[in-house]
Amino acid sequence: MVRTRTNLGHRACRRPIALTVSYRLTERSQVTVTVAGRHPGREVRRSCVKPTRTNRQDRTCTRVVHLPGTIIELGKPGANRFTFTGTIGGRRLGAGRYTLTLTPSGGRAVTTTVTLEG
Repeated sequence: MVRTRTNLGHRACRRPIALTVSYRLTERSQVTVTVAGRHPGREVRRSCVKPTRTNRQDRTCTRVVHLPGTIIELGKPGANRFTFTGTIGGRRLGAGRYTLTLTPSGGRAVTTTVTLEG
């Protein structure tokens, strides 16, 4: 069932999001998680920009928009995991595809794509 303004009272639309994210570290580190969403855009001068009335004739593209807010986790050496509740920066994410980027302090960032269904 797709979550809309009129059916927020249905049980299926009130289900909490509980996505378990697992990662492995070689040493104790602080991990910063950022989220980016995918939105439609228009290709103007080799870059993907927000669609406007002026650029409606230009070619379509998908732009990546970083959402405000971060999640900070303290990781230990070895396997780690946390539950992503679908909330970032005090706002609940809607249905769609999102990119989660996990960056340990002093390490290389790793990205993964997740799909949240309404």
